[in-house]
Order: sequence, then C-alpha cells, then structure tokens
Amino acid sequence: MLLRSWLHAAQGPVPVFPDLITRTIVSSLPEVEDFRVVEHEPGRWSISMRPLPGETQQRLLIQRCVALAERLGAAAPDIELSQLVPAPRKGKQRRILGVKSQACAS
Repeated sequence: MLLRSWLHAAQGPVPVFPDLITRTIVSSLPEVEDFRVVEHEPGRWSISMRPLPGETQQRLLIQRCVALAERLGAAAPDIELSQLVPAPRKGKQRRILGVKSQACAS
C-alpha cells in the first residue's frame, strides 16, 4: 500500500499523501467515474480515468496538480493522462499506487 507519493524540491523530496491527489482529481473532474494514479518514480505520475475527459478538462487537472505541488513547495510532477481500462478487482481497490524509492524512503 502506498502511504505517500513524492515530488522533488530544492530542499529534497516532499511527501504527497494519496488523499491530496484524490481530492485534486475529484474536485477538478467530478464527472470522472473511476481513476487510478501510478507513481513511476518521484515526480512522474500516470493518471488513468474513466471516462477520459476532453482536452480542456485534462488541462484543468494538470493545472491543479501543478498548483498542489506549488502549495507543497515542490516542482510540478510530469503527468501522463490516459483512458482507464477496467480490470477485475481482487480485494480492496487501490486508486493511488507508487513505486517505493530508496532515495525517498523514510
């Protein structure tokens, strides 16, 4: 289970808790029925959504993720957006997933 994601900042890695990412997505795109965020490395996220919003809404989401990073004093994440492909669930659904980084582990 991912306890936090990470963004880069001049003073070092900045933790970003999953509920902040979830709130940013839900408040930006209330029409999104389902989503999944994968942190591939600190500061690099892919966000898959169903339905995939139009370009204007996608830009809004990216702007709000950048604003979140700025509020935390961190560099904006690189974000890749895509259509969420539904997969069979096994147990509790995890919407925010990350790769544990040795450089950022605390």
